Amino acid sequence: MLKIITYLVIVSVGVAFASIGDRSPVYQRCLDRCQILNCSEDGTVFVSDHHQAVHLKTLAWSCLDECKYNCMWKTVESFHQRNWKTPQFHGKICCNAWFWSAIFHARDFPLTELLDYACAFSIVLVNCYVMQIRIFRYVFPRFLHIILTIFFLAFFVNHTAYLSMGRFDYEYNMQLNVLVGTITAISWFIWAVLKRNKQPYVWKCSVYVAMTGLVLMLEIIDQPPIFYVFDCHSLWHLATAPLVVLIYSFAIDDCCYLRKTEIEAAADKYRSKIR
Repeated sequence: MLKIITYLVIVSVGVAFASIGDRSPVYQRCLDRCQILNCSEDGTVFVSDHHQAVHLKTLAWSCLDECKYNCMWKTVESFHQRNWKTPQFHGKICCNAWFWSAIFHARDFPLTELLDYACAFSIVLVNCYVMQIRIFRYVFPRFLHIILTIFFLAFFVNHTAYLSMGRFDYEYNMQLNVLVGTITAISWFIWAVLKRNKQPYVWKCSVYVAMTGLVLMLEIIDQPPIFYVFDCHSLWHLATAPLVVLIYSFAIDDCCYLRKTEIEAAADKYRSKIR
């Protein structure tokens, strides 16, 4: 079964619709010319006397990959000469799980892209799952928590399978991430407001939620990168890094509170038995 799932993940990755940059005639003509002059028929190796940089060889860049990259910058220059906005190339990047984000940003194969997007969504979904488990910890019986866990796992598997079949649906993936993230943020915020008197440390959760929503705007807007290096996505990564301190501090305080509450409840139960 595992072999079948692995095979399906590898061979069923879809091809995304092109963006305005790679749809443009300038880019297409440049790419065709570069391939004809420099690449083998399948685009994997150089047929010219091109000397590839060491770091590109290490990351397994093919001749076609280099052509795409160089033609991208030539197209950007052509757009600027016509006073047009900087075009976007090869779709969008949403949220990233750190490990697969690093791999995907180093080398964007269809498989690394799928794993990047899927693992990024897993963070959003797990945050929602943890929120519900925490809020309803003493409300739902254990079997309902088990059902909830199975539901979240099935939902994640279904989402990943959908992304891996046919056309990669960037818009759907972004909308789902925003929807789940918004529901989670609102739920955390309401819970923190209701618990602020009994559990004063929940202000950390409130601030984290508010700041996360604020910096999310960097992920939604789409502007040309500053100096062609720092795009909104990289700035979003930078802005979210300090917020980890807040959420971890909240988690530690909350665990201490839960531990204290459970110890007191156990002590009360023991005292009631010996009376």
